[in-house]
Amino acid sequence: MRRQTPSFLTAVFLLLFTLPPATADTAEDSKKYAVIYELFEVTGLQHNMITVTQDLIAKEIKKQLGKNPQISASDLQSVTRIFQQTFEERSSEVLQPIANLYAENFTTEELIAILEFQKSPAGQKANRLFPSLFQQGILLGQRWGREVGQTAFERIKKHFTDKGIDI
Repeated sequence: MRRQTPSFLTAVFLLLFTLPPATADTAEDSKKYAVIYELFEVTGLQHNMITVTQDLIAKEIKKQLGKNPQISASDLQSVTRIFQQTFEERSSEVLQPIANLYAENFTTEELIAILEFQKSPAGQKANRLFPSLFQQGILLGQRWGREVGQTAFERIKKHFTDKGIDI
């Protein structure tokens, strides 16, 4: 089977999954949104959102429900699948608002330059690594946040202890 070109896929995606943006009043706006959706296709935005979200959902469900002795491992897996499937089914709903953000913040020329980079070998590598880097960044941020939070709590505790208040 012949592989479809990204531009064709972008056009089909626009026709099937989105409403025309309220701001696409001119040919220039239409061109801008076409570039934005091609950028989404090239970067794998929707796939990356699903991948990252599914991993976060699984961890959060385990954290929130995993401590409950009435919920079996099988039930945890079922709940995780339900959440993940629901997020995947509805992931296209967020693309139009994201496209609007891009349209508000970038000119068509800037979007074309970004798209050209994303199509380059370095851009393709960044696209492949993004989900993993994002997940690792979240974990690093959580770890850092716990450390900073602990330091802040110790300072707050000292503040009250110095005033003779036991917390």
